Amino acid sequence: MTNVEARIRSSYGSLSDTERKAADYFLNHMEASYSLPIAQLAQEAGVSPTAWVRLCKAVGYEGLKEMRKHLLVERMNEPQDAPEDKRYFSDLNEGSDVAQILQTVSNTSIQAIRDTAKMLDQNALYQAANCILKAATIRLFGVGASALVAEDLYHKLTHPFPAGCGRVRVQHGRHPGNAGNAAGRKTERLPHHRHHPVFKKPAGRGL
Repeated sequence: MTNVEARIRSSYGSLSDTERKAADYFLNHMEASYSLPIAQLAQEAGVSPTAWVRLCKAVGYEGLKEMRKHLLVERMNEPQDAPEDKRYFSDLNEGSDVAQILQTVSNTSIQAIRDTAKMLDQNALYQAANCILKAATIRLFGVGASALVAEDLYHKLTHPFPAGCGRVRVQHGRHPGNAGNAAGRKTERLPHHRHHPVFKKPAGRGL
């Protein structure tokens, strides 16, 4: 899956109805989406040309031309892997056997990690990591399933930091109106000597 596809899929829930129509057409007719003029794409998808432009902007591109350019570059550089067995990327159903369930869960998890890696801005990741390292206080909030993610990071932050990064004081609690579904976490770094970030700046990227 290309970064363009991953961006559209990850943003799908926040798109308008017309943008979703354009997204559906793009995902199901990628070759046509790359080659057809925008007026014809609009007609094929049953939306206006403006909807296509809005879709491109919603996923981080200036317009259809830029999105096509990124798609072309990615597809040219994409390794020619063995064809995937589509059975193992479909939704689970009542008739799935143990082998299909295992393969589907494994493949979708691996694909999600790959898609996330493609979309990550290394420079932003570098900045975020160093902000965490230098922070005197870190607050984590999560609701529903996101509370589990906040809880996981909370436990990771309370583990010993690398040498020179100091220790962490932790305060935690749950939202009184949503017990069990919402979690708040606060970590404070105890006084320590000057610490040094353990993350290196991405090569070839300026801040």
